[in-house]
Amino acid sequence: MLSISLVSYLNTKPFLVGLNEVVGPENLTLNLLPPAECATSLKSGACDLALIPVGSLVDFQDLEILKDYCIGANGPVNSVFLFSDVPLEMVKKVKLDPHSRTSNALCRIILKKKGLQVEYSQTAQRDFDRIKGQTAGVSIGDTAFKIQSGYAYVYDLAEEWKRMTGLPFVFAVWASRPGRLDAAHKVLLNRAFEVGMEKRDQCAEFYGPQYGYSVEEAKQYLNHSIDFRFDTLKHEALRLYFKELLKLSPLPKETISK
Repeated sequence: MLSISLVSYLNTKPFLVGLNEVVGPENLTLNLLPPAECATSLKSGACDLALIPVGSLVDFQDLEILKDYCIGANGPVNSVFLFSDVPLEMVKKVKLDPHSRTSNALCRIILKKKGLQVEYSQTAQRDFDRIKGQTAGVSIGDTAFKIQSGYAYVYDLAEEWKRMTGLPFVFAVWASRPGRLDAAHKVLLNRAFEVGMEKRDQCAEFYGPQYGYSVEEAKQYLNHSIDFRFDTLKHEALRLYFKELLKLSPLPKETISK
């Protein structure tokens, strides 16, 4: 029995479908969690394998990363945004998304590279009502896709990264603790993910409307916005992200409030 933690977003459904079809639901325990909690689940030993945000990799001393599949983008991802009522140059404060350590850091890297100095804050729960005036906000996932039309300025953070670096971006990777998966498991998982990729249109048709997408929007998202291949350029992008991540100053503890 394999215990797997992954995010309950539309972009993970091809993985989920592949796992159920190839590994079989009778051989799986699936934990559907917010991105940050997937990393916590893996760190605590509560699962054998997790789809974890790359920003959380710094918390682990030893991990095995599955090499072929990830959650990435090579241009606009259409589900990771900085929303604002004013142009970026006028933003004074940024509300961070408690669901996404990776995207929060990505936003900080991008604004730092642009020479913009802003005040960051984060609540324990998502609060989109606070995104107004000169306070912008990071937002990720299917909810972000649905509410983007409500803001005058919408910055796709994967697109901004590509414009800044010329590289794709990696949001999450499949990781396990050493010794939890044997060679046979890895072959089986790789086959499951391959099958999931072949069923992206079916996932869009079945799950898209459940997550607030039209079928065509979901097909576009799963086939073009999300890039699931963990290729050479994404490995390069991940190294650059870590290099820039380590240059960021720690946020004050009071940044995160209840």
